[in-house]
Amino acid sequence: MNKKQKLIYLYFIVLPIIDVMTALITRFTDFRLSLGMIIKGLTMVFTFVYVFFISKSKYRKPSIYYSIVLLTFGVLYCITKTDMLNLHNFLYEVSYALHYLYFPIMIMGVFNIFDDYKMGKEIIYKILLINSFIYVGLMLIPYFTNTSFNSYRWDNVKGQNGWFYSANETGAICILLLSSLLHIMDNKKKYKIALAIPMLLSIAFIGTKVSYLGMIIVTIMVIITFMVREKKDAFKLPIVLIAILLVICNFSPALSNLENKIDELNNTEETGNRKYRYERIEDLIKNKDVARIIKLSLNGREDFFLKNYSVYSESRLSDKLFGISWCDREIINYDVKKKLIEIDYLDIIIHYGIIGFIVYFLPLIYLFVRMLKEKSKKNPEFWLYLILLLLELMVSSFAGHVLSAPAVSIYLVLVMYLIKLNKEKYKKAK
Repeated sequence: MNKKQKLIYLYFIVLPIIDVMTALITRFTDFRLSLGMIIKGLTMVFTFVYVFFISKSKYRKPSIYYSIVLLTFGVLYCITKTDMLNLHNFLYEVSYALHYLYFPIMIMGVFNIFDDYKMGKEIIYKILLINSFIYVGLMLIPYFTNTSFNSYRWDNVKGQNGWFYSANETGAICILLLSSLLHIMDNKKKYKIALAIPMLLSIAFIGTKVSYLGMIIVTIMVIITFMVREKKDAFKLPIVLIAILLVICNFSPALSNLENKIDELNNTEETGNRKYRYERIEDLIKNKDVARIIKLSLNGREDFFLKNYSVYSESRLSDKLFGISWCDREIINYDVKKKLIEIDYLDIIIHYGIIGFIVYFLPLIYLFVRMLKEKSKKNPEFWLYLILLLLELMVSSFAGHVLSAPAVSIYLVLVMYLIKLNKEKYKKAK
């Protein structure tokens, strides 16, 4: 690596440390502006400067076009909400924008910078490998020293989240890192697969349904990839991995949490007066079994959505197109206490509107179209990371904390760049 590559490499290596420091500051102080928000906010500003004035990448031109579209949307977003234009509301909006816009902006940043400085697969693999071990350390050391934070706010729900803040964010990151860890170690020496055991344990201890299912699905994905690629000894690694996975799955509190949630749903009765048009999933879905499955899957998020949707559905056309924002706006009687639904797609379309939803996903749509245009034969590694990307996007539709969480979405961008590298490699080979 040259000096500039090392600088980029070091930035990604310190991200887990920054996230832990941010979590500790958030938990033990009253500071509203966290270290992570400052650093990631400056990163977003630097990305715009780099794209407009420094980049020589083939992605520069589409990135500039997208930046103009994004800035135009931002202006229209503010113009359609003159009742929120005061300092308090503006800062409130900016704090959410830093979380949600980090993902599309970092797609521009990573693709331009990595393309300019020739950041190849080996460097990205090294970033993912080192960060995997950092996450394992910051998860397991707190667990065994009894200094770990609970994954949930409630004492009757079990799970340990290391020194990090959000269990869902940590689980989503670890799922991404697990896939890379298993794949990279398998590429080097098969016996090193045993080093993935600490990561599997870390994920199992979190105790959330998403991390538990993600751990199983990702391991199966890696097994299938290995079996497709290898001709000799194709069954040795799968047998070992399945055995390890079966043992570790039994350590996870996710199973008891799931049983408790089922019991809770069976014993829950509706109480209280209705304030919004839709407040519970039963208001839309009359089939009790279907409603129960949705509630079990979304873990209460469906109620947050219905209350926010009630406000959105009764808002003005401009608010439907450009979103109802995040503020307590009197003009639309937006006094819902739980404004964050924690399902990324729904949060984006309700708070940034139909136009905002389209603008937000333009980079992802652009990259998917480019991938579909390439008709050359893909290797198993390409499909591994493509399916992993789709898996994380699916997680975002159930539990959120992927697109809206900078700590998670940056790894999603790295996976997208790996897909691009694999595509170009096989295009040249053809």
